[in-house]
Amino acid sequence: MARTQRRIKCIYCLKVKPKHDFNREHVIPEALGKFQNNLLLHETVCSDCNKYFGNNLEIILNRDTAEGVYRYKFGIKPKEEPAHRRISFRIAEGGELEGVHVRPIPETRGGDISHEPLPQVGFLKKETGKYVYFKSDEIPEKKTLIDMGFDLKETQMIVPHDRQLPALLKRLEEKGLKMELKGELEWPESVKTGSKVAILGDLRIDRPIFRAICKIGFNYLALALGREFVLRDDFDGIRNYVRYNNGDTKRFFSTDPRPILYEEARLGVSVTQGHIIVAEWQGIRLVGRLRLFNMFTYVVTYCRYYSGIWFPFASGHHFDPETRMVTELGKASRRLIPI
Repeated sequence: MARTQRRIKCIYCLKVKPKHDFNREHVIPEALGKFQNNLLLHETVCSDCNKYFGNNLEIILNRDTAEGVYRYKFGIKPKEEPAHRRISFRIAEGGELEGVHVRPIPETRGGDISHEPLPQVGFLKKETGKYVYFKSDEIPEKKTLIDMGFDLKETQMIVPHDRQLPALLKRLEEKGLKMELKGELEWPESVKTGSKVAILGDLRIDRPIFRAICKIGFNYLALALGREFVLRDDFDGIRNYVRYNNGDTKRFFSTDPRPILYEEARLGVSVTQGHIIVAEWQGIRLVGRLRLFNMFTYVVTYCRYYSGIWFPFASGHHFDPETRMVTELGKASRRLIPI
């Protein structure tokens, strides 16, 4: 007689599927660090949802955020070169390279984050006597540059590789600009290593990143309290927001200017560069807090009005990217700042 395979309900799509349709799911994406005793969900997230999250949410969180860049410091190298659309960097210090657009370079050995310039053109602003740099895909039309007060006779073209120069020259011609090469500028070693030059970052976080953060938080709640608990109707709002992009972001995602760890607030210094994740009560609300590489505090609201019987609960973990170990934060009461 054939044995019937056990069927399981996914915590996101709520579909009941055979056991073999479920992958193991990392609470925090593996692209943000591999840990010896990582927190994993088993028989909880189906392979369809797992694939959807990887292709639509995690890829953006891991590549196009400040946290995604900071992982280079620990030698966490992406499988493919990331194309930054939500984050950009410029040299902030004075000097002839001020304002030059750069991109961080993944280093497998970790340490200081290296930078190289993007293909760009600098035009001299008559009013200030300084160059303003435009990336190749952002160069204005010739007339616009003149109206903005630029001296088109004074320009600087920057490309990290000679093979990129023809495309930049073609782009300039399309904008009605014809440039002549006037020599080469050596890229300083201090900029390459990023050790002595201040880099200014412009960040933009949007709905896919909000949803990716909420997914991490919901994964953690499922790990802490179990799959059956998070299948309750109380959590339909956040599961639909994460999986199907339904709902108002403000109901589920917010930020907090404070750190999570109490000793960091007391001492005024960071005591870790690792990930910190917490789930706990706030009155009748269940909330989670997350700091990736201990950079920004994100607050995830699992449900605003819990309909079940209240029970004491607080859970927290620390992921150390240097030791590659995950440790529990005890009962999460003495070490954590209350919301």
